[in-house]
Amino acid sequence: MQRSNAGSRSGEVSRREWAIGELAPDSPHTVRSEPPLEQHSSIKEVAELWGLCENSVRDLFKAEPGILRIQRPKSRYKRAYTTIRIPKSVLERVHCRMSLVS
Repeated sequence: MQRSNAGSRSGEVSRREWAIGELAPDSPHTVRSEPPLEQHSSIKEVAELWGLCENSVRDLFKAEPGILRIQRPKSRYKRAYTTIRIPKSVLERVHCRMSLVS
């Protein structure tokens, strides 16, 4: 796939390129090949599944690439809020990494 710069500034990704994945492999905007409809779990669901507290699960996935963060910014009367969803592939990756015997 080649990147077309017709009608866009250099370094800018067009909506078409983003939507259909027409990006160069070395582009900083490379689209992942994971399916968008992959099953996602909440922090609470993972905590129940693994028998851990929610804070422990939150710490495990804090810096993990691939998790979905939905953020609501702080307003005048309400605090900022972040909803975290963990894709099944990320959950399996972390589980395998943690299961390895050193």
